[in-house]
Amino acid sequence: MQPKDTIWYKIYVLDPKRGNKRFEGKFRRRFRLKYTSFLNLMNLVEEDDKYFGHWKSADATGRPSSPIELLVLGSLRCLSRRMTTFDDIEESTVISEEVHRVFFHKFINFGRHVLFPTFVAPSSNAEEIKAHIHECEKAGFHGAAWSKLLKL
Repeated sequence: MQPKDTIWYKIYVLDPKRGNKRFEGKFRRRFRLKYTSFLNLMNLVEEDDKYFGHWKSADATGRPSSPIELLVLGSLRCLSRRMTTFDDIEESTVISEEVHRVFFHKFINFGRHVLFPTFVAPSSNAEEIKAHIHECEKAGFHGAAWSKLLKL
């Protein structure tokens, strides 16, 4: 089996049921973001050669690299669930756990150096802090109200 033959590739990349409440709800629960946000994230990933150029071309033998959509989904699944391992992700994507591990570290650095400065801004006044503190504490992020999330 090839990665493009997997259920993940078929339901999340080839034929997502956009607009279907059940699909949208399950996607958000499984990957912790809306499907439209995933598409926006994919645009940013595909534009970034510094972190992801390795996965945009074939290897030395001419074999195409793993589908970057599945690698991003694997990274999101690892971030969204405590007990998920790279072996679990390999089982869903048929991409080796080592490839997922290497990609995950690149994805984390991309988040740190590209996504965070782009989408997180410090709160500029006491009113903003008050507006965000309850929401952040409810989610378990005590002290995170000092910053605000900009839309992805």
